[in-house]
Amino acid sequence: MYCLQLISAADYRMPVFNALYERLGPKLKIYTGTGSFEDGIKEAKLDRPYFVEIENVYHAGKRFCIQKGVYHAAVAAEGTILSLNPRTLTNWLIAKKRRSMGKPVVMWGHAWPREGKGAKSDAIRQKMRNMADLLVTYTESQAAELAPMVKVPVVAAPNALYTKQQMESSLGVKRSPNGFLYTGRFVETKKPAVLIRAFAKAVPQLPTTTRLFMVGDGPLKSSLIQEAESLGIKDRVDFPGWVSDFEGLRKFYMQSVTSVSPGYMGLSGTQSFAFGVPMLISRDEPHAPEIEAAEEGKNAVFFETDSEEALAAAMVSAMQEQGQWLAKSDEILNDCMERYSVDVMADRLASAFQFRGRP
Repeated sequence: MYCLQLISAADYRMPVFNALYERLGPKLKIYTGTGSFEDGIKEAKLDRPYFVEIENVYHAGKRFCIQKGVYHAAVAAEGTILSLNPRTLTNWLIAKKRRSMGKPVVMWGHAWPREGKGAKSDAIRQKMRNMADLLVTYTESQAAELAPMVKVPVVAAPNALYTKQQMESSLGVKRSPNGFLYTGRFVETKKPAVLIRAFAKAVPQLPTTTRLFMVGDGPLKSSLIQEAESLGIKDRVDFPGWVSDFEGLRKFYMQSVTSVSPGYMGLSGTQSFAFGVPMLISRDEPHAPEIEAAEEGKNAVFFETDSEEALAAAMVSAMQEQGQWLAKSDEILNDCMERYSVDVMADRLASAFQFRGRP
């Protein structure tokens, strides 16, 4: 059996889980709880044959978690991948037991804490990294940075959302965009209100048909709708709710000159590039590792953080220069297809399950 341990199974991970199942078959079991350390993440329905639902028990105000129902399976499995998250206390016990039995310990996750490489909490994460025989990171740049700090192999399974076949379907598609797009959670760290206010400032300089698509959901949704109404742009802003399927999202990307990340950028960046759409990105944020995919002038424009005026100016410029960006669509898409596909991610994880080396 191959055991993958997760705190929760995010809905956006389903293409990777399915691809792993295609590669490993019924030997794959994904042990996952429900709920997460972070709020607002849409979870997958645990109705696939590879899912095994377990119980998450949180402690100290959701700072730590003990998982019930995974220990024995993870210890006994031929290959086990544990999440590289020191807050999941069960994983420390599983790793220790597997090491005592001479079984490989593989960990997958963020190389660094959310606060970054120099965070005080990284000392704890380093202790967990030192228990692994193989480390799997979310990006190639993280793998390269981490390798000199540990004595074990480090490989990347670049975070991806779509297969190469899905992405290829958008190559050569002619777009006539009339808007800007936000996708993701409506939470403070994503700063969606900054985008609403910036769009209001940009509206006088944009074509009268230009729209803002706010695709997602979260605790700030009501306040964002009220903000759009108070700024007099309610009729120019769409809130279609949460859309996660490929074709549903493509409809919005095909209508967008650019996507926008007014707060920290995560997978929404590689998602945008997978459709050949560039992104406007807040410059000084604690971005997720996927920021490595964004290159100024190639597939992204960075603007001054928290400046509604700077974001408004970037939106106006993007609309004026949309012909240049449209000409780059296939280039943006091809680059993403080569570096961030579900195919590559699933291949790397499947290989990690079969890792048998020792330091």
